[in-house]
Amino acid sequence: MLKFFCISAVTHAYLTPSPRRSMQRGSPRTPHAAAATASEQWDSFTAHHVGEWFGAKTVYDAAGAVVDEDSVAITCLRRDNDEVTHVLKVPAAALAASGCDRCADTIEWRDIPAGSYKEGALGRFTVNGRGAAVGPSLLRSGGVSFEVALADGERRCTLTASFAPESDKTLALRRCVLSRERSDAFPDDDAAFHTAVEAYDWSEDGLAVDAPGGIAFCVAERIKEGTPAPVRLRWNALAADAVLTAFPGPPVLASFDASS
Repeated sequence: MLKFFCISAVTHAYLTPSPRRSMQRGSPRTPHAAAATASEQWDSFTAHHVGEWFGAKTVYDAAGAVVDEDSVAITCLRRDNDEVTHVLKVPAAALAASGCDRCADTIEWRDIPAGSYKEGALGRFTVNGRGAAVGPSLLRSGGVSFEVALADGERRCTLTASFAPESDKTLALRRCVLSRERSDAFPDDDAAFHTAVEAYDWSEDGLAVDAPGGIAFCVAERIKEGTPAPVRLRWNALAADAVLTAFPGPPVLASFDASS
């Protein structure tokens, strides 16, 4: 049965102001390419990420246990000439007699405007080729939400990590939301998203998960002063690597790189 996805962390990632980001070269543990220009980011954003993405979500707790795998949402990034409009579509109600929990035409959707973008004005997005990062964004709870995405043609994979205050100078990982997305329908029967993946050998500590569909991710268990906090996503041959830092000051995106 369809469960309505709790979207507070995801919507805040787009709708709340992000701390000022500093695009730097990475630490010795993580090589990073130079930041893409505004024109390059726009070209990559419109080529790979613009579209209507039907997402089936799996929610993991901080220990890596699956706590929800029945949630859906649609991310709409629609281009009109030189502008892209961003709308999140979340379930308002499901038609009980439909017999199809994830058929888009049997769900009543609620639209949540999430912004508009132009070249040189991508809001909370940082784009590098097929990879994108959103945030980090401050939540009303005092926590932080951060998203990385990888796009490959008609499929896309996104990972949203949410952190909650643990102390004055520590944010602890609360949950991760993995979304498998397609541009034409929810990916329930998409074999490419349900094949087994071999265990990925992460060289650092953190929550490490090997998920179906050739997907693996590793997220720092805490954001704390003086320690880079990596958020890494692997999907088949694609990779996205972000590093967050904080304290003093709010969390910022210190570096982001994506490769294929």
